[in-house]
Parts: sequence; C-alpha cells; structure tokens
Amino acid sequence: MRLLLVLVMLVAPIAVSRAGEKVYRLGELEPSSQSAEFTHRWTMPELAKLGFSEGSNLVIDERVGNAATLAEMAKQLVALKPDVILAVGPDTSRCAPGDEHRADRHLRS
Repeated sequence: MRLLLVLVMLVAPIAVSRAGEKVYRLGELEPSSQSAEFTHRWTMPELAKLGFSEGSNLVIDERVGNAATLAEMAKQLVALKPDVILAVGPDTSRCAPGDEHRADRHLRS
C-alpha cells in the first residue's frame, strides 16, 4: 500500500502540473514514520505559503528508515536528483552525500 502511495505521489503531480510550470522535487529522509508525520504537519503549510503545492508543482520523495538503512536511502534520494533534500535528525544528517569521512569520524568518536 505504501509503495502504491509513493508511486502515485511521483506520477500524479507531474501529470497535474500546469503547462510550463516547473515541478520541484523535495527529497525527504526521516528516521521514523512519526518524524515524517510531524515534518509534514509543519512544513507543508509553510511551503504552501511560498507557493508550493504537492500534487501541483511539488513532488516529495520520502524515505523513512533506521540508522542501519539511512545511508542507502540517502543514496537513493541523491540518485533521484531532487532540488532539495531535507534530512531530519542527527542520524540522517550524517548520511549527507560527500560527507562520508566526517560521518565515519563522528561514529568512531
């Protein structure tokens, strides 16, 4: 069911966007589903104030996982080439692309 929802979220906004309007992609990396719900509750209204509307000119590619899977999920998001990646929490921010050495150093200390 969740996979179907993600696929609909990826395809529907592109089909609905007005001719000539850019569709922005937001990659979201979250440590839990509760965190993702909280983030959506607070960020979507703020994005709407700036003119972004999911299903119109905004596509959200969301990945939720634990510390063991976040690095792989971060790579998946980067491969999608979003305009912005929102990484919530210390475990997700350690997965920043190109920052592997700092993350390894941090994990060892």
